Amino acid sequence: MIKSQNTKNLFMIFVDRDGTLIKDTGYIKDPSEIKILPNTVEGLKKITSLGAAVIMITNQSGISRGYFDLPQVVHLNEVIMKRLSASGCKFADIQICPHGPNDGCGCRKPKTGLLRKASKSLNIPLNRSVIVGDRETDIAAGLNAGIPGILISSDKSNYNFGQYSTAADMLEAAYIIERLAIENSWILDV
Repeated sequence: MIKSQNTKNLFMIFVDRDGTLIKDTGYIKDPSEIKILPNTVEGLKKITSLGAAVIMITNQSGISRGYFDLPQVVHLNEVIMKRLSASGCKFADIQICPHGPNDGCGCRKPKTGLLRKASKSLNIPLNRSVIVGDRETDIAAGLNAGIPGILISSDKSNYNFGQYSTAADMLEAAYIIERLAIENSWILDV
């Protein structure tokens, strides 16, 4: 886990990994498979400029299925963070659920364990957060935690999982987050 020493964060943005930050190609094992999605860097930089703590949350059931182990996932996350950090993106935390869909854990999205753990760790209330993801489970985790969700999808007409909004990419999501932050008085100056 990576934790920010910055205590100035006013709100949190939970961001899914595969399909939201990087191209979802299945069970990624090798760093050469990592492809940062277009407009991700610009979106993340905009979000952090608003005073948000960005937390990557990711279900990695490939661990419980035996496709790879936790150290491999941690290494892949470090490669992703290194690439994004080199472009000026900042993350306050990374939360991983290593369990499969039938393991009965409390951390696998759509459950809220990862969100609650990050909220407690960063001392930022959940009601001052938004979740961004590309799957119904991401949006459901937000709904289960009582927070708005932004679905990343190029097809804005066919999916309605109860999300607050739908965005084509992280940059468009960042503008929606900015609007939410202003409406909810999470930021004072823009």
